[in-house]
Amino acid sequence: MYYSQFQEDEFIVEYCQRYNINLIPVCIEIGASDGKEISNIRHFCLNGFKGIYVEPIPMRFEQLKRNTTGQDVILYNSACIQEGANKEVKFKIEPSFDFSHISEDNYNLIVQGIYWSEIIKDITGVGVLSIDIEGYETPILKDVLKSHIRPQFIIIESNLTTERHAQMKMLLRSNYYLMKMKSKNNVWMDSRIFTQEQDNAIYKTI
Repeated sequence: MYYSQFQEDEFIVEYCQRYNINLIPVCIEIGASDGKEISNIRHFCLNGFKGIYVEPIPMRFEQLKRNTTGQDVILYNSACIQEGANKEVKFKIEPSFDFSHISEDNYNLIVQGIYWSEIIKDITGVGVLSIDIEGYETPILKDVLKSHIRPQFIIIESNLTTERHAQMKMLLRSNYYLMKMKSKNNVWMDSRIFTQEQDNAIYKTI
């Protein structure tokens, strides 16, 4: 069973099978919500992968704990923030809990921040990284690309402003290829696992 909103998990599974790519059995989801509905890594975690879930909103985190029972997971009730940033993170939570975002001025929740370096301190590789943090993806992505970990696949929210979308492309284009798939999220593949056989499945020039 697959759980991604736009079949990103199924796409990666089928792609790896088609081109004999050995996916590193570790997945990370930053902005995990409840870890079930539209989760990009739940499928992998239910099939033996180690999962690291990061979710700052307490109510969602309690759901996340219940929904990952029996999985090999590490759970952080934290907000992933840029290296060196203040670890006191202020959030604005909408009444419906359908949307939350960092807000320095108009906030109703304070949570603890966590750095990317802390999330990956005990691992040596990542098969799938999913980032969905309501417009704050770019600074986290910068930290990911500076680190010793280079995920094989990165799923990242793409319903961004033109400016931020361009920033993301500039960051990733040197080391990643954008996959051809119909989705509101982008799936990027580490260029080191590219083979000529895959040529029609990616955009090599962004």
